[in-house]
Amino acid sequence: MGNNRIHGKLDQEDNRMTNIVIIITILSAMVMFIPLLKGPTIPDRIVAANAVGIMFFSLIILLTLLYEADIFLDIALVYAILQFVDILVMAKYLDRKGGPIS
Repeated sequence: MGNNRIHGKLDQEDNRMTNIVIIITILSAMVMFIPLLKGPTIPDRIVAANAVGIMFFSLIILLTLLYEADIFLDIALVYAILQFVDILVMAKYLDRKGGPIS
């Protein structure tokens, strides 16, 4: 365990913990799909979409740890930037329409 951490590799216990966190993250994202589809208002749906996006972002980071592939970090960074821009566009759209829409 000690020597593997120096080289950035996960041992079996860390692998198991990462798998558990990945499963919990996927289940949480699936639960957040309910307000995303049924949200009472559009702002509620936007918040749910943002929450799902954050969960998928963290899932990409966890997969980086699990597979030890640094390219996933670049993908996660681009995904986070696109998600941020998406939220700004939706907020600007709601602001132009005159507030929350039911």
